Amino acid sequence: MTRRRRRWLALAAALALAGTLAFPSAAAPLLGGPVDTTTGDGVELLPAEDSQYATVGPDGELALDLTPGDAGLNPGAVTDFGAVFYVRYTGDQYAEVWVTAGSEAVSFAVDGQPAGSAAQNVRVGPDEVVPVSVRVDTTSGDDLDVGGLTVHSRVAEPEREADGQTAERTAETTTDSTDTTEVSVPAVQRRGTAADGLTFTMLTPTAGDALTLDTDGMVVAGEPERGAVLESLTVTPASGEGMTVDVERTAADPVPGEAVESLGAVRVDASTDVDAATVRLAVDDAFLADVAVDDVDDLSLYRHGGDGEWSEVSLSAVAERNGSTVLEGSTGGFSTFVLAADRPTIGVSAASVSPATVSADGSATVSATLRNDGQAAGERTVPVTVGGEVVAERTVVLEAGETATVTASVSPGPGEHTVSVGGVEAGTVSVAADKDGEAGGSDESDGDAPATDSGDEPAENVQSEPAGFDFETLAGAGVAVAVVVVGVGALRRRRGGEP
Repeated sequence: MTRRRRRWLALAAALALAGTLAFPSAAAPLLGGPVDTTTGDGVELLPAEDSQYATVGPDGELALDLTPGDAGLNPGAVTDFGAVFYVRYTGDQYAEVWVTAGSEAVSFAVDGQPAGSAAQNVRVGPDEVVPVSVRVDTTSGDDLDVGGLTVHSRVAEPEREADGQTAERTAETTTDSTDTTEVSVPAVQRRGTAADGLTFTMLTPTAGDALTLDTDGMVVAGEPERGAVLESLTVTPASGEGMTVDVERTAADPVPGEAVESLGAVRVDASTDVDAATVRLAVDDAFLADVAVDDVDDLSLYRHGGDGEWSEVSLSAVAERNGSTVLEGSTGGFSTFVLAADRPTIGVSAASVSPATVSADGSATVSATLRNDGQAAGERTVPVTVGGEVVAERTVVLEAGETATVTASVSPGPGEHTVSVGGVEAGTVSVAADKDGEAGGSDESDGDAPATDSGDEPAENVQSEPAGFDFETLAGAGVAVAVVVVGVGALRRRRGGEP
């Protein structure tokens, strides 16, 4: 009687760009880890203790991932994975083992011998442990639809055990009944390429069907616990051709314009065309405070196109959680994306002074229009200068695109003075001297010094009178009194007949 048991394994068959692969050694397997015993008939599947590729999950089933670390499938090449897992036979008779997959591009070797069909199997003795290797050939360019792996085993017929040799195998033995367990193959595989890089591979995408790539909170700006992180990318392939997507944090190139400040950047490259892509970011509230941004609405995402031009990707808040805000932006393709803070750009767009000529005790009014040409609300204080000296300041708070007009009164000394607001010249004002030729409008000894401003109203020049006597005045007055007294005495002596 011939019996056969078949076991399906999950295969992470993905096109992951990689260099030379390092495989576990089959000569000295370490088999101290969990064992998948669900295959029955004394056949156990074991990952090597140091294996990068095979694990036994909580459900007790063996699963394969051929893309850990920097190792993985090479597109357009033949990739060998040695000793991916082991088969141990615990029965008291010889067994025949082989492995199949849903694609001719995937083949297997058991204990170093080809074992890809019932007619091409490997004999395993009681309590023997043998390694299983995998070869994936992606040179044909055809879609690689693995569908899963199946490990087959059957007790060898007595006549096949003679002299310990493997007898002739025929295709008719494949007609025996088989129990199967199916495990789906992941559509997307991911592997790390560097501290700030990931590579995603999609072996058989469907054109027009979106796939989400979990970027595991890659930091774009700031720090992991206090920054802006890339949660995921959603990509819609333009064709069914296998593709890779490389994601890497990179230096933030300055975005043209004074109204934005680059905070961080990520570069995304796809091996084939995409119809659409969505970038999903999570921004921590503390990060906003660190970069002096009041609200997530003041954040922008810019994409550097293949033509060298920058374009803005519209962001929208889609969720709030745990002190952070989740933002999403859709774009027509991948390249370098820069997260930037919108900044206010408030400047003086026009300034004037009137009248151009004033009297010694007169004043002139300075007017200026300020405009916020930036992308965010902001505040600015501008100085009003006369002849280069600051005589007043004005402060405005403007929303993006908003304008405001400010005024100030100035009363400079005689002469011609240049008046400016925030570095923008408003004009000149000429001040005439008073009738005595002295400076008007200022109590400074220098007649050219400008009078300071006191608010929006013109400063008034007040003529002062002395409020009392000082010591010099008193001394002079005392001398005058003495002279008068002496004169009066002399006059009295003459009238009395004295010589």
